[in-house]
Amino acid sequence: MGFRCFLFDHDDTLLPTFELRARALTAAAREVLGDDRMDAAGILAASHGRTLEQMADDLTAGDAALAARAVAAYRRHYYVLNRTGLAPFPGIPGALRGLREAGVRVGVVTSKLGSGARDELDRTGLAAHVEHLTAADDVRTPKPAAEPFLRAMAALDARPEHTVMVGDTSADILGARAAGVASAAALWGARDRDALLALAPDHALETPQALLALA
Repeated sequence: MGFRCFLFDHDDTLLPTFELRARALTAAAREVLGDDRMDAAGILAASHGRTLEQMADDLTAGDAALAARAVAAYRRHYYVLNRTGLAPFPGIPGALRGLREAGVRVGVVTSKLGSGARDELDRTGLAAHVEHLTAADDVRTPKPAAEPFLRAMAALDARPEHTVMVGDTSADILGARAAGVASAAALWGARDRDALLALAPDHALETPQALLALA
């Protein structure tokens, strides 16, 4: 018997948002910090799934007011950029459909705000395959803490031993471990596959189609 509950990261696991996020971070840095040379892609790749608020705190050396402005600017730019051209990774819709047809419970655990994640799932047609979403604003301690994973499993009536977390960052692998669930590296979306594999996930998946073999 395979896993009966699959939890998925959102950004760069279900939807390829990295370039959009890098563009939004570049625009926010220019607008709020006056920084025209920020390596936004490098910062995002090194964030390992941390929340936007955590990254903003780093970028502003702990200046809470400036960090809040940077977060607001980022979201304003991002939610304009994501209105066109956003589509799931090839194979993701079919894999999610196959999991649901096999009777598997499917949830999303993300460091994104719930409103933004739900809107993207709706607009890309993935919401029909997702039963539950736990977002950063639903918990006190986001990934890689265990709390969001435990919350999602409770909502889906799933046991840890029957659950696998699928994601592209260390926050997903380490968070799964903290929650006592299996982990699967989503290598199709990973920016640093070697670093992800170095964490020894329980499963390493090259394509979304490989998900079906775990059910």
